[in-house]
Amino acid sequence: MPVVERELELLGCDELDVRDDALQRLLLWRVLQFQELGFGLRIAIELADSAADLGQARRLVATGCPPALTRAIVD
Repeated sequence: MPVVERELELLGCDELDVRDDALQRLLLWRVLQFQELGFGLRIAIELADSAADLGQARRLVATGCPPALTRAIVD
């Protein structure tokens, strides 16, 4: 099993059924980025698999916006 697929499975993203390697890598990266911003795993997965604006989320968190409000704004 490729590393990216294993990481997605360990994160619980295996249900997303992403077949393209580049998309898998992007999804994994986005999940990790949202987690670094303080989102829990489930929410990070949901945000990563959506059109949520990661850059906007970063800016909001950097200004002290709570994760719940940030999620409501970017999702």
